[in-house]
Amino acid sequence: YLTKQNLALREVNESRLKVYEQLEVSINDLEDSNRKLVEESKSDKVRIKR
Repeated sequence: YLTKQNLALREVNESRLKVYEQLEVSINDLEDSNRKLVEESKSDKVRIKR
């Protein structure tokens, strides 16, 4: 019984780790996109002022 429970907990833990890793990747992608958009916005504002 305890062996099954231990195995189940290990599987849950591994799936959580995978979810966190995917979240980390998504966060990094979003931060990169945000940086690019901020730069584009700055350059657009400069163009509009000219």
